[in-house]
Amino acid sequence: FYCPSGMSEGSPTSYPCSVGHFCSGMNVAPSPCGPGTYQTLTGQAKCNPCGAGLFCPGFSNSTDLDGSIPCPIGHFCLPSSSVPLACPPGSFGPRIGQFSCFSCPPRFVCSEYGTTQPSPCPSG
Repeated sequence: FYCPSGMSEGSPTSYPCSVGHFCSGMNVAPSPCGPGTYQTLTGQAKCNPCGAGLFCPGFSNSTDLDGSIPCPIGHFCLPSSSVPLACPPGSFGPRIGQFSCFSCPPRFVCSEYGTTQPSPCPSG
């Protein structure tokens, strides 16, 4: 719960913390979850670390209600990520929500950051 300015009640039940925010005491307003964290429930005292395969830019920057976003294709997201990381050259990321990239297979090339599918090696 939070306690708007001018109120004296310690836990005003009519002011629960909202999704994507936390209230850790006598907050005058809910605090947004920071980068790398999220909150899906109301009335919470802390935010949760973002899980593997997700990134959490911080509630105020996110279009998702709870602040967690699946990692995009061609990228990977470690636990508590605030931004997705592009798969490095030599690897690829064919699906959303990955926490690691796949190694490029033999006779294929993955030369760009953020490769989504390996390309066959050129002839010759």
